[in-house]
Amino acid sequence: MSESADGVIVENENSEKVRIGDLEGLYTELFGSGMLSFEKDGVVVTVSGNLGKEELIKVAESMI
Repeated sequence: MSESADGVIVENENSEKVRIGDLEGLYTELFGSGMLSFEKDGVVVTVSGNLGKEELIKVAESMI
């Protein structure tokens, strides 16, 4: 998963689609850290850290 220059979230072979409330996001692990990206109201948000998928989903849900 990566973000293109125009802010579009790009899926890759290591990413996994996840639900964040009513939104779809992409989760991946990169260099031992979790990363979750989603788009809300035209803004791409990425949350990352030394957290697992479920914890990152909870953080993202608290932001929407």
